[in-house]
Amino acid sequence: MRQFGSCRGPLDVDEIVSRGRGGSYLIDENCQTLCRRHHEMKHQRIHFASIIGLWGEVARRKHEAQEIGTDASLDDRFELSARALAEFNR
Repeated sequence: MRQFGSCRGPLDVDEIVSRGRGGSYLIDENCQTLCRRHHEMKHQRIHFASIIGLWGEVARRKHEAQEIGTDASLDDRFELSARALAEFNR
């Protein structure tokens, strides 16, 4: 399970791929639980949230490629994820 920092407040069920982009809340694999704070941050910091996987695999690959290219090493990908997580939690 990913840890995004200190969580507080109510929990939200979030659609990884929104209904507007073809997702469904009726598919368990498309749902994740986020605290309200991190759910709001997902929508405010879309680029960083996508790099750490909150917007799904397709968005993660797209934004990762924008940052480091498609042929990046595993170390580069790990470093990018760590930086994105730090920025997401600011």
